[in-house]
Amino acid sequence: MAKLNPYLNFDGTCEEAFRFYKVVFGGEFLGDVHKMKDIP
Repeated sequence: MAKLNPYLNFDGTCEEAFRFYKVVFGGEFLGDVHKMKDIP
């Protein structure tokens, strides 16, 4: 069975978008938000 590993890219609004989608679709976010400024 195939496994889906989505990669989403937002222009500075990623955390806001995840909060919105959580309210709209329910459930919970299982993962980390990595910001380009924090990546060495």
